[in-house]
Amino acid sequence: MKSRTMPKANTGRAWESELECAARGVHGLVLFRVAPDERRGRRGPPDFLGVWPGGRALAVEAKSTDAASWPLSKLDDHQRDALSRVDAAGGVGLLAVQIRGRGWLIPWPALAEHLARGERASVPWDGIPGALEWTGWHVAARRIQAEAPRGAGGELCR
Repeated sequence: MKSRTMPKANTGRAWESELECAARGVHGLVLFRVAPDERRGRRGPPDFLGVWPGGRALAVEAKSTDAASWPLSKLDDHQRDALSRVDAAGGVGLLAVQIRGRGWLIPWPALAEHLARGERASVPWDGIPGALEWTGWHVAARRIQAEAPRGAGGELCR
């Protein structure tokens, strides 16, 4: 039987669909996928916008590859800026990366610190302190909520 490789665009769509579907079961999480036709050009918004449990704004940039690693240089300046601005305003900015079927959520502060130190341009995601292996939004919500600034609260489903 002939082996088929999934086209690059389909790999990304599958990861985005997984992120979107998993969000439906989390109390207090509102996640909207920004439709590709609304992201025309290089200066579009992140792939997902929403509200984190407890009321904080949420922006997620999703990336996926079948390669052995994902170079940080593929996170464009305007994407870095969007995650940084959401974080600076008290929201949650996340990079969601899937490499060969294994996913990671990296909160913007952890990624920004990694970039500022001039660390490797392409890394194993468990090498970035604060990176969460993807097991679903429930786990990420609990962990990130626990690290939320004082006053940004709310009940999470258990």
